[in-house]
Amino acid sequence: MGSWSSWRRFRTRVVLAIVVVTFLAATATWIQRDTVPPLWDSAVYLQESAILYHALTRQGVLAFLDAFSHSMGNKAPLIAALPLPLYPLLGESHAAARFVNLAWIVLAAIYIFRIGRKVAGGATGLLAVIVLNTFPLVAAMSRQYLVEYGLMAMVIVWIYYLLRWQSGEATRVPWILGVLLGFGLL
Repeated sequence: MGSWSSWRRFRTRVVLAIVVVTFLAATATWIQRDTVPPLWDSAVYLQESAILYHALTRQGVLAFLDAFSHSMGNKAPLIAALPLPLYPLLGESHAAARFVNLAWIVLAAIYIFRIGRKVAGGATGLLAVIVLNTFPLVAAMSRQYLVEYGLMAMVIVWIYYLLRWQSGEATRVPWILGVLLGFGLL
């Protein structure tokens, strides 16, 4: 009996990996082929990201920290800092910044799967990943350089850890929830 349930868990995880890779490939392809210039918020986030990158690479860490603390006015500046590690690898471009969303897609998929598995089983978790990533709004957000996809992913992670905390599974969960809240405020 144990080997059958192990096989089912393995099969579910393989299918989950295939589904996530499919959504990642679709988003990466879209980002590479999209030639429309950024508009509105995307343009502002990209401009601030370039300012932060230039401060870090040309003037050092202290200049970066100063620029980070003054960037984005009254908006949270973390969205502008997230693509910085990708610029040396992919070049300083709008497409490189949007590749941050690939990490958000993986994070959201893993935790929405965990929520579904915790509530109703592995197949439900897999269905939750498929449904989430095929919503038109979510698919569109994954292809733009906006803060909303990352915030959605952090809310999904928050809900997962809140469920674990309420069920009494983990004792460090309040710390994790606090860190997630702190990142959300950045």
